[in-house]
Amino acid sequence: MDEDRLIVQNIGLAASIAHRMADRCGSFGERIREELVSQAFLKLVEEARRFDESYGVPFAAFVRPLIKGFVVDRLRKELRWRKMHVELGDVLEWGFKAPTECESVEHFIQDEDDLLQAIALAPLDRREKLVVELRLYQELWFKDIGGRLRVSEQRAFAIFKGAMEKVRSTFTRIRRVHG
Repeated sequence: MDEDRLIVQNIGLAASIAHRMADRCGSFGERIREELVSQAFLKLVEEARRFDESYGVPFAAFVRPLIKGFVVDRLRKELRWRKMHVELGDVLEWGFKAPTECESVEHFIQDEDDLLQAIALAPLDRREKLVVELRLYQELWFKDIGGRLRVSEQRAFAIFKGAMEKVRSTFTRIRRVHG
């Protein structure tokens, strides 16, 4: 089957995935709905070009998780580029799972400078600073962070949690002073 036909037959699927993701994000999703739909279409076109029927699966089943994952990744990047960061308490609650599909989007800190200042001023050692950077800014999983530090996934999470408690305390002090 040619790629044009795959695209035409599945354009509704791509749009549907993007719209569902935007719906889950409340007012933020409404602001970026068109961007998510565009990104879903781009991913559909990319995957139609590389699809091989010898995979033995229908194109829709092949492309659905790829589009969804791509839209979630784009959504995370949008959140980060718009200088929104997860409220520190929510980060601790997420535990081992990464934030997906706009979890707690309404609880984002609007002022990135306050968060960066809290991280910079918190009494973190080198290892804690590295773990915070790898988790929040490079969005690595705790398993990957543990691999880099040569510790277990659980230990990487414990280091992160301890560091975030220090950052939260510092953030609270900054809020009181500048508040």
